[in-house]
Formats: sequence, structure tokens, C-alpha cells
Amino acid sequence: MHAKHLVTFIKEKQIPVANLGYLKSGEVIKEVSKAYGIKFSHYDHKLCYQHYHARPQARASDPAATDPRHCIYDAAHRDYVYKPEWIAFLVEQMKNPELLSQLRTQARGGLLT
Repeated sequence: MHAKHLVTFIKEKQIPVANLGYLKSGEVIKEVSKAYGIKFSHYDHKLCYQHYHARPQARASDPAATDPRHCIYDAAHRDYVYKPEWIAFLVEQMKNPELLSQLRTQARGGLLT
């Protein structure tokens, strides 16, 4: 008598995930702090995204006017998410120890708000 073989195929269902691989600002702050060993705050992140024009000001008329190399606007959640490239860029910029000091000074002088 011959043994019977049963062959089964399993089809994996692929469900698209929006903004896969993008990070929220808190994750950016944590990663920059960890990578460069500095205290990098939400305020510092704000100064950097304003200085490098990664995203518009809060309550901008066009919140989607971002630099897509670094950031996109998530309309469904009304917030911004950042690419890993933004973290790498910021870590590279933080190698200049004067950068944050300069940005903070400019902000206090009203040049950045």
C-alpha cells in the first residue's frame, strides 16, 4: 500500500502599515541623546527642525510643507513623523559642540520662535 501525501500551501496576508519605519519626535530625541551622549530635549529638537526647515511651525497653514528627506506630516494623526535619516543628520550636526548653544542664543534673541 502506498502512503498518501498531502501538500498544503499557506498564503501569508500582507497588510500595509502606514509610516512604517518613521519615528515620533520622542524617539528622535531619545536616539540623538543616546547616539551622541548629550542631553537633547524636545526644545532642542524644535530648534533643529526649525533651523533646518524639516517641518513648518505649529499651526502652519500647510502642515504638510515638510522636507520629505527628513519628515512627513501624518494627516490621520495630525502630527509629524521623522525618517531615520533625520536622526543620522542630527547626530552628525551635534558633532559641532557649539550648534545647540548658537540655536538657543538665536531663539532667545527672537530669531527663532
